[in-house]
Order: sequence, then C-alpha cells, then structure tokens
Amino acid sequence: MKKLIYILCASFMMLFSSCCCDDEINDIYDIYDRLDQLEGSKIPMLEQQIAGINASLTELNSVHDALRQLISELSNKQEELQNQIDNNAAADAAEKAKLEKELKDLKALIASLQSKDEELTQQIEELQNYVNNEISGLQNWAEGTFATLEQYAQMQKELAAIKALIDSSGGNMGQLTQAISEAIETSEASMKTWVNNMLAEGYYNIAEIDAKLDALRSELTSADTEILKKLAAQQAALEQAKNQLTDAYEKAIAKAIEENNGVIDAKIESAVQAATSGLQDQINAISSAIANMQAQLDMIASRIQSVTYIPQYSDGKIKFSYTEKTTEVYLRISPAALASKIETSMVKAFARYTDDPITRSLNDELPISVSLAAGDGTTGILHVCLAEDTANKLSDAFWRGDAEAIIYIQISDGNSNIVSPYIPVVAHGYVSNSADIGGFDDGSDTTGTVM
Repeated sequence: MKKLIYILCASFMMLFSSCCCDDEINDIYDIYDRLDQLEGSKIPMLEQQIAGINASLTELNSVHDALRQLISELSNKQEELQNQIDNNAAADAAEKAKLEKELKDLKALIASLQSKDEELTQQIEELQNYVNNEISGLQNWAEGTFATLEQYAQMQKELAAIKALIDSSGGNMGQLTQAISEAIETSEASMKTWVNNMLAEGYYNIAEIDAKLDALRSELTSADTEILKKLAAQQAALEQAKNQLTDAYEKAIAKAIEENNGVIDAKIESAVQAATSGLQDQINAISSAIANMQAQLDMIASRIQSVTYIPQYSDGKIKFSYTEKTTEVYLRISPAALASKIETSMVKAFARYTDDPITRSLNDELPISVSLAAGDGTTGILHVCLAEDTANKLSDAFWRGDAEAIIYIQISDGNSNIVSPYIPVVAHGYVSNSADIGGFDDGSDTTGTVM
C-alpha cells in the first residue's frame, strides 16, 4: 500500500510538474515526507524532534501532576488508617496487627512514590534544558538524533520504574492509580514520535525489563547473597544487550540520514528488526531468570529464617508453675510477618533434664504439650503456652528443685523444621505431696510446705 501511494505521488509529480509552480512542487514533496513519517519509515528533522519533545513535555507534566495527586490521596488514606488504629485500641489483636501492617506498607509506598516524583521532576528539567539549549545548537542531524534517542531512553526508564512501582502495589490502591496510569500511557505514545517508532521500541522494552530488575532488587537484603549474584549477572546481560542495540541503531540512523535523506529503507529496516529481535531474545531470557529468582525469593520469604528466645527474667530462665502445670515462652520470629501465620498445630515443645542448664543434656527428650501459639505479624513475637503432657509428666525431682531442665520449641513452616535455642526452665510454687492445696481465690487456704 505504501509503495502504491509513492508511485501515485511520483506519477502525479511527473504529470503536473510542467504546469506547477515551485511552491506547489515543494508542497508535493512535503506530502511525500509526511507519508514517510506516517508510515514510521523516516527519521524526523531536528526541528520536528524539538516540536515532538515540547508536545511530550506537556504530557510528562501531566504525569507529574497525577503522581503528586496520587501521593496526596495516599497520604489521606494513611491518616485515616492511623485514626482507625488510634480509635480502636481495644480491637481484636489480629485485626489491629493487620491494620498496622497495612499502615506500614502504605508509608513505605508513599516514600517510594515521593522519591520517584523527585526523580521525574529532575528528568523533566533535564529534558527541558535539552530541548531549549542543547539540541537547538546541534547542526548534525545524525548527532542530534542520537542525543534525542538517549533522552528518550532515560525518560522511558523513569516512566517504567513508576509503572512497576504502581503495578506492584496496585491491589492496595484500586482506582487511585487510574489517572497516573492513563497519563503515563499518553506520554509513552507521544515520546515514541520523537525519533521513530521503530527505533523507540527497543529502548521501551529495555526500560520495562530494567524496571522489573529494580523492583526485584528492592525486595532483597544483604543476606540474599545467592539471588543478588544472579541479579547482578542479569543486569550485566541487559547492559550488554542495550549496548549492542545502541550500536545497531546508531548505524541505522547514520545510514538513513547520510545516504537516504532520513528514510529508513527496506535494508536498514531489516537491520533494525534483526537487532530488535536479538534484543527480544535476550529480554526473554532475562524475564525467565527474573521469574526464577522471584520464585526463589518467595520460597525464602515463606520460610522461617530464625527463632530467638526473649527472656522475661534477668536470669533468662522460665518458670513452670507447679499448681497450674503451665508456663509461657516468648519467641521472636524472622521474618516477622510469618509469626502471625504460625498455628498451634505447627508448634511442638520438648524438655530434657539437666543439673546444669547451661550444658546440653544427653538425657532423653520429653514432650511438652503446646496449648496455644499466637503470633504478631508486625513485631514478629510469638507467644507460646506450654503445659505438662498428661502422658509424660515432669519428674518429682524437677518439681522439688533437685533437677532443672531445658526446653526447646520446634516450629514447622511447611518447608522445614526450625528449632529455638535451648531455654532453661525451673519449677515454681512446688507444694509437697502431703499438702492440701486450695485455689488462688481470696480466702483460699494452703497448708503444707511451699518450695
């Protein structure tokens, strides 16, 4: 279709050139150039690139305004959540923990969006300076096009990062993100006209995958050494792919401008498509690697990394009540969020007798019943209530204080079993067998010897 239009235009020019003035012939050539650009096969002149960038600056400022509006609306939501928590101090512990976690996540999201807002502001200022002071001073069409393409790559990277951040938290924001999502989409479409849709596509894809790598990196800690190494390797692969694409695009731009008056002919288009196709193969490989790393991270996140004992007394021992035959243990779970997912059925406890609770006894372990395990997903604290096992009672020697014991807690998270440190335990409130033991209400009598 495109070639047919060119043939018709050429025929029209030959038939009427003899009877047309110079201005009319120039108008025909202008139509020819416009057809090239509509088909995406011509590189815009520098003045056309300037016009395209100025149009996009208006769209990009709309993104900036939408981002600030989103931050404002989320800040209002943050205030509402805080008031909800403050006004419901007596609320169910699980519900309160849920609200506190939501508030914590929201604060982190707002901080990230504010950071992106600052980066976008700076990038817009740099683009404005480029169009006002830099590109207008360039005389070389190819050199200016290279510079514009680099500006496109930088701005697209910024927009892709904002999109990735919004997408990762979309479930928490609902309709709040619609305005900025639409503004970004409009800006991206406008920016692709700066140089050429065909040349912009590769950098668009690079920016998208780079944003995914950055999003994954934000979830990692220094302890995730294996995944960090894999991530660095993929980042290096992406950088190499970008360099190869840039080299191919620069050659295509130079050839089109120097030999074809800016027209991307079939041969140049084939070279560009080959470079873009090669890039896509590399991006597909990186995307697969990201999926594998995310799965590995999710598995780690669902696995308890450590269990730490929180002493309630200065000597570090817990007291096992003789009259109630119960005791309580407080543990800190890492990651903290997993504490709220631990159910009583996932927890087991065992004891061993020892004369020296600092040393690890070699005696056979004795099961202790777990009557309750309740965790706080915000603090990571797990409250465990233990009771003497009816089938495996603690010895009289322990209750008399002639022997101490060590207890440890075992938690199964579905992936593996993790064990707490050994915790020294002593009997408390022992009454001899000859004693008559009353209740703990006021007026109750207790006779006998209390140890």
